[in-house]
Amino acid sequence: MNALIDELPFLKEAYPFKSHFCDLSYGNERSVKLHYLDEGTGPIILMLHGNPTWSFYFRNCVHYFKAKGYRCIVPDHIGCGLSDKPQDYNYTLERRIQDIQQLLEHLNIERFNLIVHDWGGAIGMGVATGNPESVQKIAILNSASYLSKWMPWRIAFLRIEKIGSFLIRAFNLFAWPAVFMSVCKPLDKNIQKGFLYPYQNWNDRIAVARFVKDIPMSQSHPSYNCLQSLAHSVAQDFGTIDGLVHSIAFANYSKGMRPFHETDKADFLQATVISSFSLVEVANAFKLHFSENASVVSIGISSTDVTAENYGYMAPIKAALESSSFNLAKSFSADTKVRFNTVNAGPLKTSASAGIPGYLESYLYAEKLTFRKANVQTQEVANTAVFLLSEASSGINGQGIVVNAGMDRNYFDSEVVRLTMRPEK
Repeated sequence: MNALIDELPFLKEAYPFKSHFCDLSYGNERSVKLHYLDEGTGPIILMLHGNPTWSFYFRNCVHYFKAKGYRCIVPDHIGCGLSDKPQDYNYTLERRIQDIQQLLEHLNIERFNLIVHDWGGAIGMGVATGNPESVQKIAILNSASYLSKWMPWRIAFLRIEKIGSFLIRAFNLFAWPAVFMSVCKPLDKNIQKGFLYPYQNWNDRIAVARFVKDIPMSQSHPSYNCLQSLAHSVAQDFGTIDGLVHSIAFANYSKGMRPFHETDKADFLQATVISSFSLVEVANAFKLHFSENASVVSIGISSTDVTAENYGYMAPIKAALESSSFNLAKSFSADTKVRFNTVNAGPLKTSASAGIPGYLESYLYAEKLTFRKANVQTQEVANTAVFLLSEASSGINGQGIVVNAGMDRNYFDSEVVRLTMRPEK
C-alpha cells in the first residue's frame, strides 16, 4: 500500500488496494514508474481511465469484478494518479498506447477484456487494435476512437495556448470542476478528495493539461494520424458491428425544477445534443461498419406524451430521441437493413434518476399505478434491449417498445383514486 495513502483514512477506506509499479523505458530516455492495481484472480479485465481521473475512478468496478472471479488490472497513466509525473515525458496518444503495451508485456498478459473511459477509450482501442487476437470483450464508456470536428466550449477554452495550460496547472481548472459538474448527484466530500488527491500542485497537473492539448482537431496535430489510423484499424480488426445500444442522457438541473416555459435555451439545446442528436451522430459515424442485419436500440422513457413535472424538460427531448430513431429507420432503409427501435422504460432506480429533484415521490406514485404494484426493474429493460438486438426481433423496426409494468394503463386504479380523493390523515 502506498505510504501516502496509509496516512489518509478517507482515501484508504475507498481505495483499499495494494500498489504495484512497472518501469517503462524508451531508448535513451530515463525510465518512469507506472502505478497499477492488480486485484483478484481469474479472467483479466484491463480498465483504462480518462482525464482528469485515475484508477480511483474504477474502485467500485474492481470490488465488483474481483468478487465475481476476475483479475482486475487498472493502471494510472503516466502523470496521473500514483504514477510518476515527469515534466519531460512525451504526453501523446501514441506513447500512451505504448505504455499499456509495455505493462501487458511486463505482466505476461495474452488474453484480456477491456473497460475504457474517456481518453482511455482511444488508448484502449489502440491497444486492442495492436492485439486484436488478445481481446475478448470491450466495454466503452463515454469515449470515442475517431476524429471529431466539434468540442465542448469549456474544453476548447482550456486548449488556448498558454492560457489554458496555466489555468489548469495553477488553479486545477479541469479536475476540480469535474467533481461537481460531471455528476448527476453530488459526490461525497471524501470521494471528491479522492479524485483530486493526485493533483495537488503545478507539477502534479501536467498530464491533465497535456491530455486536453492532445485532442487532435487538425491534421497538423501530433496525434491526428494516430487517431485516424486507429479509427480505420478498429473497423479492420474487429469487423462489423452487429448491435449498438444508445443509453445516454443529460440535463442540467442545477437550478432546480422550473416550469417548462422557463427552461433555459442553452440547457435545452445542450440536453438535446447529448440525449437525442447523439444517436444520429453515432449512427452516421458507424453506418459503414454495421453488419447487414444490425440492430440499434435506444433507451427512452414511457412518458413522452404526458406532462411529467418531475422530469423537467427531458420528456420532449426523449420524444425527440424516439422520433429520431424512427426517422433513422426510414433513412437507413434506403441502402441497408439496419433496424432502429427504442425501449421506452418506466421509472427506474438508477444513479442518474437519483439526481432528479423530486424523483423518489414520483417513483413511488408510479409504482402504485402498475398492475403488479411494483415498478419495472432495470434487468427487465435490459432484457427487452437484448431481445431487440437479437434476430428474434428481426421483424420489428421503427418501433417504441413500452416496458413499464402497465403503468400507463392503470390511471383509475381504485387504491390511487381512494388515496387521492380521501387522503389518509
